[in-house]
Amino acid sequence: MSSDLAGVWRWDLTELQGAEIHAAQVQFYTNYCTDGADYSFGPINGTMTSSQALALQNSNQQAGMASLAWPLAVEATILMQAHKMGSLGAYVFSDTSCMVFGNGDIAPSLVIEYTPGDVNDCNQDVTGDGTVNVSDVLAVIAYWGQANDTHDIDDSGTVGVGDLLAVIDGWGDC
Repeated sequence: MSSDLAGVWRWDLTELQGAEIHAAQVQFYTNYCTDGADYSFGPINGTMTSSQALALQNSNQQAGMASLAWPLAVEATILMQAHKMGSLGAYVFSDTSCMVFGNGDIAPSLVIEYTPGDVNDCNQDVTGDGTVNVSDVLAVIAYWGQANDTHDIDDSGTVGVGDLLAVIDGWGDC
C-alpha cells in the first residue's frame, strides 16, 4: 500500500516590479525518487488560497525530478504572468518513493535572472521636461480615466488617483 505526498509553495515577486525578468528556476531538494515526481508552476494573485493551490494541482503538470537537487526552469509565459500578478506558485506531487523537503535550509528556492528597473527613471515626469511639477499634474488630469501608457504611472490600466499621487510623490527635479 502506498500513499501520496504533495507540497505547495509561493514566492513573492512584488519587489521585482519594474525589473526585466530574463529567466527563473526553482531548486527542489529530494531524496532519491525511484518513480520521480510531477510538478507545475503558475501565477498567484496575493496569498496562496486553497483554490489557487488546486488550480496549480490541475494545471499542465510535467514529470521530472529524479534525484537530490533538481533545478526546474519556469516557462517564460508563466513567469511573465507571475511577475505581473506578483507571485509564483509551485506544486509538487509524488508517491511514497520520493520526499520533497519543504522547509529550513533545504526548502525549495527560486533563482531569478533579472535586470533591475531604473529607480531614477522619473516616470512621474510625464511631460518630459526634467522636472515633476504642475505641468505633470495637469497632464495627468487631461488623460483622467483613459488608458495611456505615458500617463498611467502606476500601471493600473487607466489614468487616475494613483497616478496623480505618484506625480505629487515625485515632485521636483529628476
